[in-house]
Amino acid sequence: MRAVLAEPKSNEQRKPSSERPARRDLQSRLQSTFSAFSDISSQLTRSYLDLEKRVDELQKELVHADYALVQEHYAKEALSERVQLIVNTMPVAVILLDGRGVIMQANTIAEALFERSLPGERWITVINECFAPNPTDGHEIALKNGRLVSLATQSMTHEPGQIIVLNDQTETRRLQTKLNHHRKLSEMGKMTASLAHQIRTPLSTAILYADHLASETLTDERRLRYADKLKSRLLQLEQQVRDMLIFSKGGVVLESVLPIFQLVSVFQSRVEDYCQAGRAQIEFVQDIPPGSVRCNPDLLTSVFSNLIDNAIEACEGVGVRVKIRVNVSPQQGGLVNFMIEDNGPGVSEDIAGQVTEPFFTTKSTGTGLGLAVVKTVIESHGGYFSICNGTEGGAKACMSLPLIQDDLLLSKEV
Repeated sequence: MRAVLAEPKSNEQRKPSSERPARRDLQSRLQSTFSAFSDISSQLTRSYLDLEKRVDELQKELVHADYALVQEHYAKEALSERVQLIVNTMPVAVILLDGRGVIMQANTIAEALFERSLPGERWITVINECFAPNPTDGHEIALKNGRLVSLATQSMTHEPGQIIVLNDQTETRRLQTKLNHHRKLSEMGKMTASLAHQIRTPLSTAILYADHLASETLTDERRLRYADKLKSRLLQLEQQVRDMLIFSKGGVVLESVLPIFQLVSVFQSRVEDYCQAGRAQIEFVQDIPPGSVRCNPDLLTSVFSNLIDNAIEACEGVGVRVKIRVNVSPQQGGLVNFMIEDNGPGVSEDIAGQVTEPFFTTKSTGTGLGLAVVKTVIESHGGYFSICNGTEGGAKACMSLPLIQDDLLLSKEV
């Protein structure tokens, strides 16, 4: 009997049968893990490639953005240079302030005007050290170096700060003064010629009446009549000389501050003189406002009488009726208006623009200075004078004077 030799068992066969499924499970899990790792690696690779691509795109965008910023910077620099060039070539002083009132920029005209370097200084310091304001400056402001400037400001739109523009008016005012001087000389020449003609007639008449008064055979009645006529001619001469002096001097000393009611009272007294003399029927319509005016009462009374005389002369032969109104308008901080209306023929449109010009007259006698003197006196008070046709016919003259409120006067006195 042959013995049968058995084949040797492999390690796998020698392992217990329970270990085999575990091994297969482990292998399956490893394969799954390797597969997942492979997928993740592929995803990471793709993500990395996408990231590289995105980085490349961002780098290109950054290059373009840098280029755009550089171009914008160059454009802003060029614009700033052009603006600076324009500002420096402007014929006015330009100053740029920041929100703290510090000068950031000033053109060459500004530095020449103030005779100092301005950037970095506080504007209030420049004002205190360089400006010399005077109550009589008007719209211009005086500097300590003798210059006269007008000033305008504008707030900046997109950031805090201001733009200040100063215009040197010194030469302009000098030329205006010189021109006014030459104009005044020209007008004085016309005035002299006109007065020589106008004075000769009443002067000759006055001399004639004086000769009559010297007659020994003159009766008392005639002597009184000639004396009255002589006085009338001399008063006419005095008025012409007074008008000439007022017009030639131009400026008026405002010596008093009168309440409006007091000035109206003075005018009413003058109106009563006309009424008592039977020269006119005058109605004084008034609603006297509070406040006062700075004025020369004598001159205002004189021009008021001048306007009443003009109204009466314009209405001769038609029954003289004159209406006087007083009111207040809010323009320019407040104006008190004195309006004198008559029932005459009014002002012809052909001469409406000439009636206040010196030496213009439609009368056979007179110098043509009456309304010119009225205009000069009212403007010397800081007011306005106008003459036009009234709504109900006739002429309407209006004197407007700056109003000083009573509370403002009290605050100044305190």
